[in-house]
Amino acid sequence: MKHSKLVTRQTALLSIAILMCVAAGGLYMTNGRPPRRAPISRPVKVVLPPAEDRQRAADAAVLFDYVSLPSKAVEISSADEHISCTSQRITITHDGEEPIPMLLVLPRQGRQPYPVVILLHGLNDCKDEIVGDYAFDLAEQGIASLAYDLAQHGERPNEIGEWWRLAARYNLLGFSMLSRQSVIDGRRVIDYIGEREDLDQSRTAVLGNSLGSYIGCLLANVDKRVCGLVMNAGGTKSGLIELFENNPAIGEFAEYYRPTVHAPGVAPRPVLMLNGRHDEVFAATDANLVYESFGRPKDIIWYDAGHCLPPQATVDAVQWLSRLLVE
Repeated sequence: MKHSKLVTRQTALLSIAILMCVAAGGLYMTNGRPPRRAPISRPVKVVLPPAEDRQRAADAAVLFDYVSLPSKAVEISSADEHISCTSQRITITHDGEEPIPMLLVLPRQGRQPYPVVILLHGLNDCKDEIVGDYAFDLAEQGIASLAYDLAQHGERPNEIGEWWRLAARYNLLGFSMLSRQSVIDGRRVIDYIGEREDLDQSRTAVLGNSLGSYIGCLLANVDKRVCGLVMNAGGTKSGLIELFENNPAIGEFAEYYRPTVHAPGVAPRPVLMLNGRHDEVFAATDANLVYESFGRPKDIIWYDAGHCLPPQATVDAVQWLSRLLVE
């Protein structure tokens, strides 16, 4: 009888050990492979670009100077409740400035003040589109999101014309004006984050899609309060830069709008680029030009995709941001 109980006990312990091994293995293996985690370089790997490149980035940043003022009026038009978060539609205004419509998503988990990611949408999109892409996944990590409509997009008045039409008509002065306005708006959004007790301005990162990644690159150089940058389907457009340089109205300022000029000024803050090998908007060579212009820490993930990246890119971006802002 005792022997039977001993065997039964040994069998139970062995079963528990096997289950523990399987469970532990599940933490490290997925379908027989290590789980994919978006890479992030550590601060010990900081490598600054050449001093000359960093000085050019500093010179370019001067064009985006502004006067930092408290928001004159903050209007919260609506608030919605979700399972993992709450959202608010907010408009901020400043004297003599166009109102900036925003969409704020606050997580239900985590502790205040929350780290926050500024989300910058792509061409002809709006803040609601990019919030749907990232905000709910970020909220599950205890990270707030704040998206705003870029100039001439979403709820904002369209007086000059759509961005892509400006480039097509060689109205590069108008294009540069919209770029500058969107960057300065981003700086005012960071000011607003600092006015709220529930958001942590010292843990503010930027994530941009396509056109938003271009604006994000400029913003990260111009405003050192940005602690990290994610560029989704971004790069430089060699042909557009040539148009800038050949346009007498803006030729002398052309380099101030090159992402390759601003990129060296982002270090030592970390950067993640997510790109498709077959991108029909920003070719792989153009994306690499921007990547090589950054200092370290930096990482790039390539996908077998075009300009629209697969869902895994969202997973990689959220993991990277979580490690940067929370862990």
